[in-house]
Amino acid sequence: VLPVAQNRAGKSPAGDESMGYLRSALLQDASHVGVSSADGVSMTKLSHRGRFGNQLFQYAFLRLYGLRNHLTAKLPEWQGEAMFGLSDARAALNEYPDIFLDSFEDDDLVLWQQDAPPANVNFDGPFQAVPESWRAHRHFLRLLFTPHPERNAELAACSARREDRTLVVIHVRRGDYETLTAQDAGSPFRTTPLEWYDAALRELWPTLRNPVLHVATDGGAPVKQFFAAWPQLEAVPAGIPPDLADFFLLRDADVALICNSSFSRMASLLAKDGQRVFLPDFEAKRFVAYDPWDDRAFWARVHSEKRPAAQLENLRHASLRLRQALGAALHRPSGSLQVTASPAPLPCRCCGGEAL
Repeated sequence: VLPVAQNRAGKSPAGDESMGYLRSALLQDASHVGVSSADGVSMTKLSHRGRFGNQLFQYAFLRLYGLRNHLTAKLPEWQGEAMFGLSDARAALNEYPDIFLDSFEDDDLVLWQQDAPPANVNFDGPFQAVPESWRAHRHFLRLLFTPHPERNAELAACSARREDRTLVVIHVRRGDYETLTAQDAGSPFRTTPLEWYDAALRELWPTLRNPVLHVATDGGAPVKQFFAAWPQLEAVPAGIPPDLADFFLLRDADVALICNSSFSRMASLLAKDGQRVFLPDFEAKRFVAYDPWDDRAFWARVHSEKRPAAQLENLRHASLRLRQALGAALHRPSGSLQVTASPAPLPCRCCGGEAL
């Protein structure tokens, strides 16, 4: 269940004057969900950490974290406000002490296991781990990231123009991924070969009813031309920036071939029930069936098999830092973080294990 605010008539969205919580699946308007608390949680760098897909993960984390712990979520201005009609309390710089997690690992999952996780703190980091508890709130997340009515009407009209076609959307990430791949062929941000997409389409196409393809890419004409032989979607949403149109087409696809990217991964998390999703397997060198809601270590699966020892040590220390921070920063209205330095090892107050 989620906390719901009463309307001006003193009734909740379900019409019950006394009810303060509503089952997530019964919500009809995400704006009814929220808490008003003297304690808060913020993410002042949301609009500076990555592009659209990354920002959706960070926003979802902070909103659900605030709701779970009865904290007011405070955020800066970001592009999702205009697209989704969101309105949140404003974050102020230096209002709260920072908890920084500069990692795409799953360290932040421990936050969802705490009875009294940190309050009055400013989170900074990717926050792309999806805890099991979010599964019950899929409907809420879809409502939260539904475009405002004018743009949603255009998306609906685009969908209607497809009639009985099976929409297949592939996400081909290029841009900065090409540079990162050239620097490190084992990078989690490496490109997926076009031939893998083509092989997957050849396998899937005969099994689909009247399929049509849309290529969502930042790779421009060379990528589009590679797939020119496949029947292409013509009814593309107008009045929406091309990259965001790609996002919503990925979300609305019947079949989605996503890649190692926050952009298409979030689109698959927001998709309708029944969407078939496929993800590249870099060891098998092919696309495999994938359930985005049953994955607690997305980025770990796309890392190269061998990591440098120093990198593994850094990841281990990041996890320990988080657990020690949690041990020293439990739900305190004062918002103070206590840091202890000792020449001898100390047990972690959170998990009882080794601490830095």
